[in-house]
Amino acid sequence: MKAVYLTPRGPYRHELHSDTLFGLLCWGIRQVHSERQLVELLAEFAAGRPPFLVSSAFLFQQQSTTRVHFLPRPILRPEAQGRATLQETQRRKRYRRLRWIPVEHFNGFLQGRYGEDGYYTIGEWAELTPPAVERVDRLRARIDRLASSTTGGGTLYTTPEYWLDRGGFYFLLKGEASALVESCLSFLADFGWGGGNSVGQASFAVEVAPAPLLEEPANADRFVTLSLYCPHTEELGLCQGDGAWYELVRRKGKVGGHFLQAGDFWKRALMMFAPGSSFPLIAGREVYGSNPVVKGRSDGLPFDVQQLGYAFSVKMKTAME
Repeated sequence: MKAVYLTPRGPYRHELHSDTLFGLLCWGIRQVHSERQLVELLAEFAAGRPPFLVSSAFLFQQQSTTRVHFLPRPILRPEAQGRATLQETQRRKRYRRLRWIPVEHFNGFLQGRYGEDGYYTIGEWAELTPPAVERVDRLRARIDRLASSTTGGGTLYTTPEYWLDRGGFYFLLKGEASALVESCLSFLADFGWGGGNSVGQASFAVEVAPAPLLEEPANADRFVTLSLYCPHTEELGLCQGDGAWYELVRRKGKVGGHFLQAGDFWKRALMMFAPGSSFPLIAGREVYGSNPVVKGRSDGLPFDVQQLGYAFSVKMKTAME
C-alpha cells in the first residue's frame, strides 16, 4: 500500500473524493499510456476484479520533519445518553462534529480498544488540532465570449476557494496496477487535480511514499470504508441490519472535463456511503462494492462511464464496552 501526498501550491475548489480521484487517474492513464490500456483496466473493474483501489483524500499536517496523518472517525453505534448538564451537552455536540482523528487513534478503533463511548470518555480527542482550512468566496464576472465583455451590465457570481496551511492531503493506493497509476501522477501534477485547474487552482506537488501503518486485527468482525462505497447487490443486506452505521452522500459529477466535450455532461446522481461508514464483514469476501455505470452509450457517448463505488475497506474489531 502506498500514500500519495498532495501538497497545495495555491487554492483549490473541491474536496478530492475517491470517485473524483478515480476519474482523474483514469484520464491520466489514457493520456500517458493508451485508451486500450484504460479500457482493459475498466473491464476488470466491471467484472468485479478491481486492479487498483484508491481512498478519498484525507488531511495531513506537517510538523517539522514529520507528518501527522488524519483519517475519518469511524461511524459506530452511538451510545445511549441520559440526562446531562449544559456543559456536558455542549461537549457532546463538539464531539459529534469531530471529523478527523490521527491515524494512531484510528488504529485504536480498528483494534477494538475503544468504541464510540470509550473514545469520548478517554478525552484525547479534545486536544486535537487538525489543519485549518480557510474558505474565501471569490467574486467573478460572467463574460460573453462573442462580445468579449460582460452581458446586460455584467453578471456577477462567486466561487469558493480553499486554502490550507502547513499541510496537505494524501490518499491511499493499493492493488496490482498501482505502478501503472503512479506513472501518471506527474502528468496530473502539471494538469491539476479537480475544478479550477484552467485558472491555476487545484495545483499540488505530488510525492509517493509508504502508507501510514493501519493495524488491522486478525479477529476482525466488521470493516470501515476509507472511500465512497456503492454496495454490490449481494451486499445490500449489510445496509439493512443493525450492524450498519453510516452517513449517506449524494454524488453527481461531470463527464470528462477537459478531456471530453459533451453537450450533456452531467452524470446520473448516486447516493453513496461516506468514508468512515462501517459494516459487518461477509465471510469469504475480500472486495466490497461495485462500479455503477452513470452515463454511457444509451446517452450518446462512445463508451460507458463507471463511477468508483468499490470500498477501500479496512478490517476492524467491535469494541466490548
